[in-house]
Amino acid sequence: MASHAVASHAVVDRAIGAIVGPGRMTPEGGRTVLKEVSPHTDIELRDVAEPILLRGRGGRMPDGIRAEPEDAVDRHGPTRTPGAPPPERRPPE
Repeated sequence: MASHAVASHAVVDRAIGAIVGPGRMTPEGGRTVLKEVSPHTDIELRDVAEPILLRGRGGRMPDGIRAEPEDAVDRHGPTRTPGAPPPERRPPE
């Protein structure tokens, strides 16, 4: 069980790194994004992290969560103007 927990932690950490780079946010902000997407999609944190890594390697994210990480980055990233309304949700591709 301990090795599974370590592997899960590693997947989450790598996904945070994938969010932090293009999202221009801190690792804490990346973790906030993952923690927000998980309950919004009703998918465990590790299972949200895996498709983010897949997308970073040129793969395609599942339809059920594709827009959620981008929307969360928009809400928490530094590119959002303080006090501005959240951006409109993008339609699935």
